[in-house]
Amino acid sequence: GEFKYLLGKPPQGNAWTVFKGLPEDGETPDQTAMREFAEETSIPFPFADLSDCKKTTLFGRTSAKLLEIYLVEAPKEFSITSFDIEKVVKIDSGYMEGKPEIIE
Repeated sequence: GEFKYLLGKPPQGNAWTVFKGLPEDGETPDQTAMREFAEETSIPFPFADLSDCKKTTLFGRTSAKLLEIYLVEAPKEFSITSFDIEKVVKIDSGYMEGKPEIIE
C-alpha cells in the first residue's frame, strides 16, 4: 500500500518535521499529541482518542529528546485544505517569537 505522512515546515528552516511539543500540566502523552496536532495545523484532530494508532519511540538527533511518535490513518473526509496559518499557535520566546510554529 501507499503511505502519505502529514508533516509541517517550521519557520526556522527548510526541513519538514513531525508535529511535536511538551505536555501541559496533567496531560497524558495522547492528549499532548492531539492538542499539538490541532495547535500546529489549525485543523481539529479527527479522532476522539488515539486507541487505533501505531506508536513508536525514537531519539531526536538534533533535539536530543526522546520522541513518542503516533501514526494514525486519516479518515477519508480529512482534508488539509482547511489549514489556516493565522490560527496556528505562535512561538512564545526567542528570536522567532510571534511567528507561527508551522508555516506550511
